[in-house]
Amino acid sequence: MWRDDPPDLRPGDGAEIVRHAAQADLALVYLHGFTATKWEIDPVHRRVAERLGANLVLTRLAGHGQDGAALARVRSEDWLGDLDAALALARTLGRRTVLIGTSTGGLLAAMAAARGEDLAGVVLLSPNFALNRRYGWLLRLPGIFRWGPRVLGRTRRIASLNPEHEAHWTLRYPTAALRPLVGLMRRPVPLGAARIPALFLWSDADRVISPRAVRRAAALWGGPVTLRPLVPVPGDDPMHHIPAGDILSPGGTQALTEIIADWIAALP
Repeated sequence: MWRDDPPDLRPGDGAEIVRHAAQADLALVYLHGFTATKWEIDPVHRRVAERLGANLVLTRLAGHGQDGAALARVRSEDWLGDLDAALALARTLGRRTVLIGTSTGGLLAAMAAARGEDLAGVVLLSPNFALNRRYGWLLRLPGIFRWGPRVLGRTRRIASLNPEHEAHWTLRYPTAALRPLVGLMRRPVPLGAARIPALFLWSDADRVISPRAVRRAAALWGGPVTLRPLVPVPGDDPMHHIPAGDILSPGGTQALTEIIADWIAALP
């Protein structure tokens, strides 16, 4: 995350620190999802931090903000290392730390909570505990990366929804780039060991992750849980996966900002 920026990093897609105080009471860490960057739900995380007077760490997970070949070179251990680096940095910026993770970033946040990291709370937005049944069953099959490219194709392509989507997401990548994602999802996560408060936000219409898996994870969570199922806003993300942010779902930005900020403000 705080490694030297690679030469092929896209403009504006690097990790970032947003300071509202030299040493704040609260530090927020944003963990983006697979193929995305810090712009995923922007400006939600920035507005939450500003409202709370919190310092904000915007991560760049390894291989992201680059081309598809870079994404295919990553290991799941690299993302866990990015998580560790972000947590260490956050502790220098605030007395308490809250993780906000979207999709696979939500899975990373849950992993941190389950392993007992010193956190005030976690916000899990469309967390990727399992993929939607359309793809999830296939990626769980043995030897998927030996024979999978013959079924899925050697290259995955995501339709661009607008110029900013194309600018800040990796929309074309080798099928092999799914290997670290699958590796991360196969790791056991003892959610019952997570003793901190968690805010779960998701849509039951999500076409990327499994909403049922989100509800199952919330039921297993060992700490206080707040459930906020979201209703998709017409005209926003057609996959109903990213429910806020000016690039994909501007109609949900204000509401999600208020929900997250109010929940964090009420943490003990």
